[in-house]
Amino acid sequence: MRSSALLWSLTAILFLGCQSIDSRGFDPATKIHTATKTRFDKSGYDIDEFDRSGFNKQGFNRYGFGKDGFNPYGFDDMGYDKDGLDKNGFNKSGVCKETGTLFDKSGFDRQGVDSTGFDRGGYDIKGINRSGIPKKVFVVFTSEYFIKDLKIDGFTVDWPTATTDEFIVDRLYSITRPLPKSNPTELAVETDIVVEYVNFAMNGFGRHSNESFKKRKIRIKYLRGTNTYVVPL
Repeated sequence: MRSSALLWSLTAILFLGCQSIDSRGFDPATKIHTATKTRFDKSGYDIDEFDRSGFNKQGFNRYGFGKDGFNPYGFDDMGYDKDGLDKNGFNKSGVCKETGTLFDKSGFDRQGVDSTGFDRGGYDIKGINRSGIPKKVFVVFTSEYFIKDLKIDGFTVDWPTATTDEFIVDRLYSITRPLPKSNPTELAVETDIVVEYVNFAMNGFGRHSNESFKKRKIRIKYLRGTNTYVVPL
């Protein structure tokens, strides 16, 4: 009996020991290569396959930029190509190469807004069209647990009973700010929403347990060109 237990223990140790070393010879816990005893393998790459200079075999760093400062699509961290143009053909001063003006041939500037303040979809910065009708922006709430008594900004909404279902709430964003310099051609719209809900899990007998009330203020962001933001509860 003891010999069987000892054999099982040795087998487990050997198995777990093998499991701790990846296929390239790295220990995931320490990120040290077993053969070189350093952070790099014999080819000079670390566990994440970057060399000592921080570049992978394709010539890009962890942020997706090459040694020349451009990503695989030919843009730098400011969103401009080697000719100093963004994806829409505007330079850093906001001049369109094709027209030589601040607007492209369709009448939109670098931020995708025309001279009257409306974007390509026909909405202004607050999401209102020329008829005064707000754009529908969807906030999708998801949860790993069952949810009940869901309220958005004090208004009660119905939540589906299945754990994997989603509930969609229409919101109009009203707070705006520019995005960081890495995304100079987009605009973000942000707002805070207050979410109140009770979540509970199922116990082994099929009854609800671990019921808890939560009230959270969530900052949600809407990017022009999209209409959905997912919030996990």
